[in-house]
Amino acid sequence: MTFFETSIQARVFLLLIWGGMGAAFIYDLLSPLRKRGGGGTAAADLLFCLLAAALCFFALAIGGENRLRLYAFLGILFGAGIYRLGVRRIAIGIGRFFKRKPLPEKEAAGKTKAGGEMKHP
Repeated sequence: MTFFETSIQARVFLLLIWGGMGAAFIYDLLSPLRKRGGGGTAAADLLFCLLAAALCFFALAIGGENRLRLYAFLGILFGAGIYRLGVRRIAIGIGRFFKRKPLPEKEAAGKTKAGGEMKHP
C-alpha cells in the first residue's frame, strides 16, 4: 500500500508543503496587524484566509490535481509545521538584519554625533 496513487499526487503534496510554508510566513507577516487589536485582527484574519486559500488553489492547479484530498491537507499542515519549527528562525533573522538602520556617513567614517573624532585604542 502506498500513500500516493500517482506521481501527480506526490508532486501536488510537495507543492502543498511549500504552500503551507508560505501560508505560515504570511501569518507571521500579518501578526503586527493582529496585535493591534480592534478591526485589524479581523482584517488580518480575512486577508490570511484569502491568501492561504489562493496558495492552496495555485498549488493544486500547478500540480494538475483538480480535487482537494486528505493528502493535500496533510501537505499544508506539514509545510506549516516545517516553517514554524525551523525556517521561521531563519526568516526572523533575515527580517532583523534588514530592519537595522545603516550608520550615517559621518559615523561610518569615524566621526561621532557631536562631530569629534572617535578615539581608537
